[in-house]
Amino acid sequence: MKQLSRQAFLTFFFIAMVIFMLAGYLYISRRKVPAVTSRYQYEVVLNDAELKAKNLGVVNAQKSPIAYQKQTITLHKKEKLCGFSIDQPITLEKIMQLKGPNQQDKVGKQDANSVAYELVVVGDLVRQTNLQTKKSEVIVVNARVSSVRIPLVLNKQTATIANSDNTKTKTISLDELNRSLDDVEKRKNLIAW
Repeated sequence: MKQLSRQAFLTFFFIAMVIFMLAGYLYISRRKVPAVTSRYQYEVVLNDAELKAKNLGVVNAQKSPIAYQKQTITLHKKEKLCGFSIDQPITLEKIMQLKGPNQQDKVGKQDANSVAYELVVVGDLVRQTNLQTKKSEVIVVNARVSSVRIPLVLNKQTATIANSDNTKTKTISLDELNRSLDDVEKRKNLIAW
């Protein structure tokens, strides 16, 4: 049996590779790739809204050197947010340091002796509809956590706060302050008069 020369072997190998690649190309080009359509339809029902608030407490100058801490806020399934009930829970975290008042913190013309902190979830509410089953659910997307820092003058059972422009002050009870910091709308009404 005769052995092929090197040149004949390379020619034979090259022809075999061309036939193999041509057969593969023809096979792939005949196969029909199904077009993938979106399974969901989306509708933004609220855009960049403050969805939920959590009161983190009041820090005075004595408690000021608190180390950085992880703060968490959870949006639960079926929880009402801005009039909509969400269908998927979400937990968000923020690492932050709760500091007491600094020299620039004023309540009207008085120096603040404490600072109230609130954690706020800001995001979009989206209605997601499955096109096959027509089932619709409201989900939170583009969620992020921010914090609100409110300087105040704290007395035994009352707190004096300023409006958002720091032009007017009012005195409220500590219970009212704590209730207001757990609700987005109440906090907005508290500092926007």
